[in-house]
Amino acid sequence: MRKRCIKQVVIVFVLTLSCLFFAFHHLSIAADETKKDTNVFTLGEIEVKDNAEVNKNITVEKVTSEEMKEFNRDRLTDALDLLPGVTISGTQQRNEQTITIRGFGRSRVPVFLDGIPIYVPVDRTLDYNRFTTFDLSEIVVSKGFASVLYGPNTMGGAVNMVTKRPSKPFEASAGVGYGTGNTYYGYANVGTNQKKWYLQAGASYFNRDFSPMSNDYTPTTRQGGGERIQSYSKDDKVSFKIGLTPAEGHEYAFGFSTQHGEKGGPPDTRPYGPNIVNMFWNWPKWDKTSYYLASNTPLGDKSYVKARLYYDKLENWLDMFTSNTYDTYNTRQGERSYYDDASVGGTIEAGTTLIPRNNIKAAFHYKRDTHDERNRMGRTTIANRYQPEPWQRTSDRTMSVGVEDTIDITKKFYAIAGASYDRNDGLRSTEWNPANYGALGWHHFKTGSESAWNPQLGLFYLLSETGKLHVSVAKKTNFPSMKDKFSGGFGTRLENPYLKPEKATNYEAGYEDVFLKRIRFKTNVFYNDISDAIQNVTLAGGLTQNQNIGEVKQEGIELEGVFSITDSLESGANYTYLNRTNETAKKYSATYVRLTDVPAHKVFGYVKYATPLKGLSMLGSVEYGSSRTSSSDGMYDTGPFARVNMKASYKIKEGFVVEAGVDNMLDRNYEYSAGYPEPGRTYFTNLKYKF
Repeated sequence: MRKRCIKQVVIVFVLTLSCLFFAFHHLSIAADETKKDTNVFTLGEIEVKDNAEVNKNITVEKVTSEEMKEFNRDRLTDALDLLPGVTISGTQQRNEQTITIRGFGRSRVPVFLDGIPIYVPVDRTLDYNRFTTFDLSEIVVSKGFASVLYGPNTMGGAVNMVTKRPSKPFEASAGVGYGTGNTYYGYANVGTNQKKWYLQAGASYFNRDFSPMSNDYTPTTRQGGGERIQSYSKDDKVSFKIGLTPAEGHEYAFGFSTQHGEKGGPPDTRPYGPNIVNMFWNWPKWDKTSYYLASNTPLGDKSYVKARLYYDKLENWLDMFTSNTYDTYNTRQGERSYYDDASVGGTIEAGTTLIPRNNIKAAFHYKRDTHDERNRMGRTTIANRYQPEPWQRTSDRTMSVGVEDTIDITKKFYAIAGASYDRNDGLRSTEWNPANYGALGWHHFKTGSESAWNPQLGLFYLLSETGKLHVSVAKKTNFPSMKDKFSGGFGTRLENPYLKPEKATNYEAGYEDVFLKRIRFKTNVFYNDISDAIQNVTLAGGLTQNQNIGEVKQEGIELEGVFSITDSLESGANYTYLNRTNETAKKYSATYVRLTDVPAHKVFGYVKYATPLKGLSMLGSVEYGSSRTSSSDGMYDTGPFARVNMKASYKIKEGFVVEAGVDNMLDRNYEYSAGYPEPGRTYFTNLKYKF
């Protein structure tokens, strides 16, 4: 394994040196080229735009590549946390960090790469920390009013990672960094645009041996101070994209991405208490490979057809141990669990502006997900307990047809109306366990089909060149995933094949404007009315089960502003308030189920200062989150926290920057999930070059 890691570092280092050499060799050529407005891969975008390529759905928010670099957000989770309404959510012994959007968890917010769904088939989730941001041009976040062109299951919104597209004959970027915990990374991106074709390639490597515990942390028998047990992670990635642009508006691209990951699973630090998890896991393999074809073909001056075809594969190994020493396999659970998942599908999209004042788009989505799993040692009788289990398969099919029309009612007033019909068909679900199902050991779960209509409407009014108002309402449906219905959680969970789809009606109103040319302000008020909400409920005896807990109401407000105080001093902040209520428990005095993982208050703020010393700038930021009920046990609160970060950057020459900084400068002990503390004070230094 160490040889593989060294090999990946060498690859990145060689690629970085190559980029530097060719950049200096071709610098004069690149300098003569007129740079286009953007390096965004437009074939990978979803949201509707007008003829001037302006996004008409102003409810959408973005994190640009410049913001990711400025705030050192090298992981997808950390980049998304810059936005209001988005909250980091820990996932306990799985050593994952994901996000919620306005209270909707990750299975309700699908993730896309250049418009291609890449979430894990079995549970429609994703370990966001496995995805670095070095090769992205932007991250597009849709919240309650997500376009129907995304397809099904966007109940809480959608996240689309859009990669880079070169705009010059030669361009490249590279960087290296080192930090606390023997954390180091390297990346390089190189691209060329030759008018009739283009090529973009990238490689990256990220390693962390351990995360430091805060000095504010009180040691337990499960976790002492110093280094967090099993907090290592390694990720390497290689990607490329080649595109043909034979004529104006015509574009045809093939993309490929492969990544290899390894990670530990730090234990719950609490040795005793109700619902304390006694699972000790790590992942020696987390490999994901994606292939896709994307095209855009104009049909005259006012119409087009787009197509996306893709194949996405995940191989995942989970090792299970008996204690926090991680040296003895847990033979009861099966020692090692293998996942072998695949998705195949495609989208056909067509649009036209032939009808005056209307921009009509329609899309058909098809996706088939297959999940194969087995344990290395079967949880069966003594006679055959050392025999590998046979592969057990679960699969389903999802289809969606959506139509969206952007209607220019007047020059300042327009509407976006859409509707989709979504359908999910369970094709197969099998489990092998002779201890529960007799001598043959096979059980075939009942599968079924669900469908839903999802209409939505948004109204938008331009008060001025900068002032904008909007209101929207959207009906959304989330079909339960294969894991929601059929996972036994290694004997800790009861299956529930009769789960119903969740349904939500999302309401939103918002306003944004610029004042005195220096103050940018934006606010949104939202309300989500959810029925048949799915949550993992703790039962008597310690078992859990996914259930439709009934009605849930979510309401809140988002505020954000940027204030350019002077040409060298800027500050910004955003605030999110969210109130969630289990209405069923209130009305019928049912057993109360606490809603988990989302704080009522979240604040992010920063100050950026360009010092009088030429090339030197300072950036400070603070993050605050109020207490939340943790899904690690469904009972305990994490407590509020505040984290302060500082960074200094020095521009040696245009595009060449050296940085140094500290995260969690005050070394606070804080948690996103009870029993799973986050890193203490960490230092870092970076060297970046773009040309």
